[in-house]
This record gives sequence, C-alpha cells and structure tokens, in this order.
Amino acid sequence: MKFLLSLIAATCCVGALSAQTTVLTEDFDANVVPPAGWTTQNLNGNTMFSEPWNTDGLGRAWHGDGGSADGQAENLLVTPLFDLTGMAEVYVHMDIETNYVAYMAHSNPSYGNGVTTLEASHDGGVTWMVLWTDDIGAADEDVVLTRDIDISAHAGHTGMMLAIHFSGDWAHEIWVDNFVIDDQSGGGGGGLTYAITPMTAGYPVTFSITGAAPNSNCIIGYSLAGAGPINTAYGVVDMTPPISTLANIPSNASGDASLTVTVPANASGVTLYTQALNQGVLTNSLAETVL
Repeated sequence: MKFLLSLIAATCCVGALSAQTTVLTEDFDANVVPPAGWTTQNLNGNTMFSEPWNTDGLGRAWHGDGGSADGQAENLLVTPLFDLTGMAEVYVHMDIETNYVAYMAHSNPSYGNGVTTLEASHDGGVTWMVLWTDDIGAADEDVVLTRDIDISAHAGHTGMMLAIHFSGDWAHEIWVDNFVIDDQSGGGGGGLTYAITPMTAGYPVTFSITGAAPNSNCIIGYSLAGAGPINTAYGVVDMTPPISTLANIPSNASGDASLTVTVPANASGVTLYTQALNQGVLTNSLAETVL
C-alpha cells in the first residue's frame, strides 16, 4: 500500500493526471519466445529457415537474417487475444533495433526484400491486415528506436490479436522489446522506458528511466511478493502487495532519471518485481533476479 499511497501523493505534486488503460505489456525478460500466451506463425510453411522468432538471451525477442539458402521467411510473432471494449484511443509501443537495413525492400539502394510490419487479425489469426510498415533509414541501423503506433481505428473490438511480421530472404535482422498496448499516444512503455542493469549481490545496480517528462518526479516501486497484476487508477501494476517505494528520483532536462545503489550481499536468488511512474503514466514492469 505504501507505493499506492505514494502514487496518490504524487498526484498532489504534479497536478491533474490522466488515467492510463494498459491492455497488454511484454518485456521478453524471461528469455522465452514466444512468451506465455503468445504464439508464432509460419505463413508460407518454409521448413528450411533456420532462424525463426527466438530470444536473444538478453531479454529481447529476435529474428535472424538467415541467408539465401534458407529461402523466404514469413514468420509472425503473435500476441494473445485481447479486448478493446470501451476504448476510444489505442496505441502500440515497442522498441525495435534493426541490422542490415540495406537488405530491406524500402532501402535505396536495396539488396534484399526485407519488410517488418505490425499486423492485426480479427478472426483468430486466419487473416491479417497490415497496420504499420517500418520505414527505418540506414542511419538508424543498430539503434534502438521506440515506435508509437496509433491503432485507434480498431478501438472497441474484442477477440483481436496483433503480430510482428518478419518477411525476407537474406534480409534484415531485428530485436523487439517493451511491447505495450495502451491508450497513451506516446509513452507508457513506449517512449517511457524503465531499465535495470544486471543485479549481483554485493555490487552496484542502476535503475534508469528514459522518456520521462523533463524535470519531473519519477517514482520507483517494488515488491518481493510477486508480479501481480493489480488494477490502479493509472493502469495495471505488475506487482503483488505488499508494495514499497524504492525511490523518488528527478528526471533531467532530457527526461532521463537514474539511481545507483548497492545490492545487499545476502540478496542472491531474490527476485525484485518493480515498476515506475512518471506524470501519472506507468513504465514497463520488470522482474529481475539477483545473481
């Protein structure tokens, strides 16, 4: 309750805040792809392609570039079914890093036919419609880019799924992280991103937030009891009570905030469930185990 009381106190400090509805969030930190509830689809039945959707082992979903000998890849990473009833605005946020941009079809010049799209299905994955096509430029190769995609045209639908579609033959390579569906146009797991360096007992760990409102207050909450979820006025909090406040930290003029502390020497094996709040918007949640 201490964390929830801190959220209430924060509203007094920052003025009127808008509530957030979070429909789905996935940070891939379990290093299992597809994660629980998600699936993959091989659209063209290619059994040769050696690098389908997988984990990179560092908390991100990954699809390799393969090679010409593997043939064409048409692989979907598919969310669970979700419900957008009662929502007027819906946005998808995700962080994408891309390698070999020159092998994507839109590149000029292009050496391949690679395409990354976000697609939707209203019939359980039988058919798909393209909502967004990545137009990344070569200058952003190997740069983590936050994508905020308006899918409000689908607000109100039930039984809907989204998919990240990797298409290509000897094409690009992508990493996906911090996938969120909510009603915030830019942030809340998209622009607003929470990260923790690996935690080792007896050594320093850094908690960092990027994409916060400049010169504002960020609140970091944590639980040792589990990942929730519980509902709050700001959306789903992925922590099980009792919940405590780790720290209140200010963001700088660029919207970055960080805190470095030393992990207790006897904390090895403990899992920390944690999430942050800025200006009434929740970050992605993290579950990190102390080494």
